[in-house]
Amino acid sequence: MVTVMTWKHDWYRALKSLNAIRMALWRGEATFGTLLRKTRLSRPTLASNLKRLQKVGEIESRGDPNDSRVKYYFITEKGRKEIFRQTLGDIIYAIEENIAQMLVATTEVTMFLQFEQRKAAVLPQLDADERYILGSCLSGSIYAITTEGEKVSFFEPLREFLEKVKLVAKNKEFDVESLKSLCAVSFEFKLQRDKLIEIFNELGKVREQAKLKAWKK
Repeated sequence: MVTVMTWKHDWYRALKSLNAIRMALWRGEATFGTLLRKTRLSRPTLASNLKRLQKVGEIESRGDPNDSRVKYYFITEKGRKEIFRQTLGDIIYAIEENIAQMLVATTEVTMFLQFEQRKAAVLPQLDADERYILGSCLSGSIYAITTEGEKVSFFEPLREFLEKVKLVAKNKEFDVESLKSLCAVSFEFKLQRDKLIEIFNELGKVREQAKLKAWKK
């Protein structure tokens, strides 16, 4: 499916450019010229992506009091959260295969139940492009829940949980009460309809561009 592959390429290229700017500003504020050097983006690409990030509130800018021609860009708290969210992307991606296997298992169970109930409908099977779109609609979050039921940041509870896993695996003696006080680390996933709508609109643009190019030929 050419339109999906084109969209995937454009989407990845745009994401890579945005991330280059985010990471450059994570290290401190910078001028347009400094960002050009650090990100290695073209001048038009950098300018358009800076406007995009400013529009959504991930970065802001301020003038230089000593030189009105100079503008400094800096990352906002929202931008920092987006960087942090994307660092979790590797973790999310690593377990996507397991999520996919769960979906397949759900399909098989559903098919069995529908067969037992003599129903003709089954869950549709997806090809590679369709699975990519499904994966793009999948969003995940990680958090920890204390024994009192309070939702907290996951990092320290996850580190502590992994350390206890290593102790249990080594069959070492220690107080079991320390296990009872561990936080539960939760990986939460959901399919976003808004993301599917966004992809539909993006593919529509690709389709119209392809028609326009064909018409010009």
